Amino acid sequence: MEVLAPASKNLQAYIINRLLLYLYREFRAAEKRGTPPWIRADELSALFPSIPETILRKKLKECAVLRV
Repeated sequence: MEVLAPASKNLQAYIINRLLLYLYREFRAAEKRGTPPWIRADELSALFPSIPETILRKKLKECAVLRV
C-alpha cells in the first residue's frame, strides 16, 4: 500500500472517496430498512475532521439528490 504524504492532493482525494463510500453505505442501509435516509452534517464533521464543512455539505447534498 502506498503511504500518502500529509496534506497531499492524493490524500485529500482518498479521504473524500472514503466519505462518499460512507454516505452511499448509510443511504443504502436506510433504504433496505425502509426508513428515510438522513445523515447530519455535524455527525460527518466529527467522523471526518480533516474535511472542511463546506465540502462535507456539498458531498452530502450531491448524494442526497442522487438517492431521491
